[in-house]
Amino acid sequence: MGSNRLPDAQAPLWGMAHKMQAGADKHGAFLGLVHHTAVTLGVALNLAENTQADFTKADKASADAAAAWDVADANGKTFITLVHDALKPKLGKRFSPEWAEVGYKNNSLAVPASPDERLTLLNSVNKYFSDNPAMEINDPVHNLIVTAVAAKTFWQAIMDANSGVNEAEEDYDQKMTARDNADQALRAEMSGMIAELGDLLDDLDPAWLWFGLNQPGAATAADPVENLSATPIAGGFLAVWPHAANANIYHVEIQISGTDADFRRVATTAETTTTQTGLPPAATVDVRVLSVSATGGEAAPSNVVRIVTGN
Repeated sequence: MGSNRLPDAQAPLWGMAHKMQAGADKHGAFLGLVHHTAVTLGVALNLAENTQADFTKADKASADAAAAWDVADANGKTFITLVHDALKPKLGKRFSPEWAEVGYKNNSLAVPASPDERLTLLNSVNKYFSDNPAMEINDPVHNLIVTAVAAKTFWQAIMDANSGVNEAEEDYDQKMTARDNADQALRAEMSGMIAELGDLLDDLDPAWLWFGLNQPGAATAADPVENLSATPIAGGFLAVWPHAANANIYHVEIQISGTDADFRRVATTAETTTTQTGLPPAATVDVRVLSVSATGGEAAPSNVVRIVTGN
């Protein structure tokens, strides 16, 4: 039977919705559509497209906020390293109570591993230089500025970046929820129109085509087999392929070079593998598979695999 299943992916879903809306706009009143019309479908489609656009912007904003935080955090790390190098001649190369007063902890002068620890250290460095201004270094000529103001600046930049990430993530979640709700509403509206058309039209009525839909009573072809593979064996081959959508059975066809003028059928199976024997040894054989739906709709042939049979 002809299927009018809604696509999973967004782009083909919207394409289907636009065709249905055009059909409903032109023929809906004539056919008697009442509950699901061009207007109701248009509202749902417009909302889906707008909420997707909003989500796309929120997604980019979230990525930009995360990138801004990375920059602020990296700058903070660089400043912490600068503080360490600048104070080393005064406080020594090893951890000490004097270094602890600056804000370093755990008997280590390394840059803290976690963002929260780095933020805490920057705040402590700000307080340390505020309490000990004589320890500050302000040498813009050599790009060496290790001061309370600098520490506060890097600390504030990270705090602002944190706020930006939190706000962007919250907006992202809200926009994603709105997009998903709109997608569900669009699917419900489309399914409703298809159901209403089902009450108004026979399964083979050509009017289904006005909406870009399939006639439910028409035969549906299976999807073609993709990625067929074949392995030579003595006097034949083993062929394997993935299941094709809507396929009920598969026709296996071969063409032996120098013997067959065209492909000929050697097997029909409901499985996705077949073993064929009894072929001439060392023969060059082309193999292909055709999928067939339950209603007899036959797909185009699969890719052709050439093998040489074993002895």
